[in-house]
Amino acid sequence: MEGGDIMFSTLFVTIIAPIVVGVILTLFSHWLNNREK
Repeated sequence: MEGGDIMFSTLFVTIIAPIVVGVILTLFSHWLNNREK
């Protein structure tokens, strides 16, 4: 069971992490663009 949990967490990190980072960067860039105007 522990091996499966490690595999699942690794899969979770490799799929979810880039999505979260992409969303944060998108929101941050929008915030910067709105702030400059």
